[in-house]
Amino acid sequence: MRLTDLAGSMELTPVVPAVGWLKFNVDGDARGDGLLGGIGGILKNEFGVSLLSFSSRVGVGPPVLPEVLAIFNLFLKFEFYGMYNLVMESDCKVAIDWIHEPSNVPSCLKIWIYKIAEVALLNRFLFLHMEAD
Repeated sequence: MRLTDLAGSMELTPVVPAVGWLKFNVDGDARGDGLLGGIGGILKNEFGVSLLSFSSRVGVGPPVLPEVLAIFNLFLKFEFYGMYNLVMESDCKVAIDWIHEPSNVPSCLKIWIYKIAEVALLNRFLFLHMEAD
């Protein structure tokens, strides 16, 4: 399973979604030892109006796990509500690369990345990697 890299290699700046599209910015972070972490995200429409947000603690795992869980949480919401036309922005290049090429995912994260990729293939989603401030 492989997703086309819609963003290409162009220089990216923060994106305002087009009419009819939504933008979800997700983030996750963990302590260096992987024992504590948190996730969060905010969904906005093309006018910048916040429609949904979430935050949660996550447990033990590799440092990239919180970012993957933040993206996974987003996709559960989108699948449940049947939404599409989504620009998803994350500062975790590794997680975005894994969504585009799930065969490269470590086995401990495959269940989440494969589900994200499956839902993304059935809908119109654009994944963007934005450098953290």
